[in-house]
Amino acid sequence: MSNQLVKSILFISVLTILLLPKCEAGYLEGAPCSTQNTAFLEATGLWRLPPVAVQCVDISGMGNRTRLPFTPEITNATTLYADHMNLVLFPKFATFRLPNLEMIDLSGNKIRKLSSKSLRFTRKIETLLLADNNVYIPKRRPLLVSSSLTTLSLSNNQIRRLTNYTFSKLPKLRVLYLDRNLLKHLRPDVIKPLTNLKYLHVGNNRLTELPSKSSLPDSLKIFITKGNPV
Repeated sequence: MSNQLVKSILFISVLTILLLPKCEAGYLEGAPCSTQNTAFLEATGLWRLPPVAVQCVDISGMGNRTRLPFTPEITNATTLYADHMNLVLFPKFATFRLPNLEMIDLSGNKIRKLSSKSLRFTRKIETLLLADNNVYIPKRRPLLVSSSLTTLSLSNNQIRRLTNYTFSKLPKLRVLYLDRNLLKHLRPDVIKPLTNLKYLHVGNNRLTELPSKSSLPDSLKIFITKGNPV
């Protein structure tokens, strides 16, 4: 098999088992979190701390509180679970207290509008899961600004359009989930600038035409299109 063929993009129409994080609602497959290293915030507002150093923080049981009670044990946590909380806004009240976060799970909430500066307190963030929300895509500004984000899940957000601004401030993005939305078009100027993108999932949208191989980033290796009326 030639090197050129090996390096070519694999246009796949069926979902395959990938050695990539599962960006669905809930816990990441293979995540290092367990009851032994996770701090849980109870509905009472009290922390249930693990017997060892806190690596993960789960605030999904905190109810309607908008303040995160501080305890020094959580400061170095790298993972935040805030899924299925009926949140309508990005929880800056939590990320402000957790400056070392590398992964945030906000799946299954009701978040619509994101400030482009939502990640300003998380300079080390690599993975952001926003599946099953209702995220609005601004017309004339970036969705988010981050120099460290590599994985973004926007699955099932009723997204109808993307612009050339949407991902323009995410230079290190490598994995992008856009499946189960309402996209009818995928413009080349939306994806082409993502020069580090390796995995793109646009399955189960309303795409009637796919961008040509030449209009996609050279770095792209996996392109999933299953479930579109192409």
